[in-house]
Amino acid sequence: MSLKDFEIELTNGILDLLWRQWCALGVPGNVPERLEGHILDPEALLAATMEFGRRDARLFDEVLDWLLINGDLINVTRLKSISRNHRFGTSNILSAVGEFVVGSKRTFIGWRTMVDRKPARAEPLVLFRDPCGDALPAPRDPDPLFEKFGLLRERIALKGHGLPFPQSGSPAAILRLRALFGVTSRCELCCLLAARTSLSGTEAAWAAGYSPRAAQAALADMSRSGILRAQPLGKEIRYSMASGSLGGLLPAGPFHYLPAATLYDALRTVLVTVRQCRHHSASETLTSAILLENLQPIVVAATRAGYPQLLSATVRATGDGFLEALRRDTQEILDLWRPVAATRSAR
Repeated sequence: MSLKDFEIELTNGILDLLWRQWCALGVPGNVPERLEGHILDPEALLAATMEFGRRDARLFDEVLDWLLINGDLINVTRLKSISRNHRFGTSNILSAVGEFVVGSKRTFIGWRTMVDRKPARAEPLVLFRDPCGDALPAPRDPDPLFEKFGLLRERIALKGHGLPFPQSGSPAAILRLRALFGVTSRCELCCLLAARTSLSGTEAAWAAGYSPRAAQAALADMSRSGILRAQPLGKEIRYSMASGSLGGLLPAGPFHYLPAATLYDALRTVLVTVRQCRHHSASETLTSAILLENLQPIVVAATRAGYPQLLSATVRATGDGFLEALRRDTQEILDLWRPVAATRSAR
């Protein structure tokens, strides 16, 4: 397989995954497989869509439609943090989306903080791209709001198909908790604790995308309720949730809450690096060396979040086996969102 074929295959796999996740949260679409058994991370999903959705204009606009109904339950501060820390999208894309949401739903005041009121005066860029990442032709009648932020795209013409998030099932559990208790980190932490047998404050921070201090402070406060158990273990405190303590609030049966931002970042890094190496006609050996260097921080982050085997085949691969190992590893990341087996994971 050539690097170009690999890039197209991986792009299609990522877009398929994003479609399945958004459909599980209320975006209309015909997908063959639902994501029961997984609690989805709304901010990580939205941040990743600001990056990968540039290669699928229909997905990008369906998400805009969804935001006009459910956008008040997005943690905008966390969205900005994930986008910045994992390099999803660009500040002008986030600003354009933020201004679009605020202009359409003025009651979603939290989105105002997303908008850069002094957008950079740079050469306009075409927003949407083809599966290889190359810019599509510039539109003849660009949307004025996006053009204000240096982005060229056709005028927005939403179909009004967006639906409220589902009131049952595992994928929208965080959104349901936020609707009940407000947009707070404790909603994500409750889901994370319910998905794992136990975890420390540091693991929770890496898995949920918060600072260690914020995660540990929230867990310590939550343990006062009696619903969380705090067990000292060496120099750390491990937290666990009493069985059935949130019955009715969280879905029944086994489910996962994956460190989605880190996983999407791994896929983004692979795509960006492969594209750059391909355009510079780098050898497979050089591509391997550059990619391993770029992926090292992500492997560390995944290990701290409880996924030490992420990209392990790629890290060990040598010579001609590198691309096939990379292909296997990226497919395994995509497959992490397959339906959860009946036996609960120990993660």
